[in-house]
Amino acid sequence: MTTEQISEMHHLRHRMWRSNPNWPSTFSACAATDCDGSARGGGLCGDCTEKRLAEIVGKAIAYNYREAIRTVRRLEKEMEESA
Repeated sequence: MTTEQISEMHHLRHRMWRSNPNWPSTFSACAATDCDGSARGGGLCGDCTEKRLAEIVGKAIAYNYREAIRTVRRLEKEMEESA
């Protein structure tokens, strides 16, 4: 993996977390021209971010990473609701 790919991977991982907030947030149109999804901060939506990450780390890892984030966010919400 090149230095550029590592840097892009870190950026995309951050964007995935950002696309799955624990709290209400504002979303706008996805920055990808061929997508009608919504994203935070005018960036890529979750689907486009996952596709880009898959180009670097592979489809299965990108999918599993996104699912893991969703699981963590769901558990965090459950913890807050039970407190």
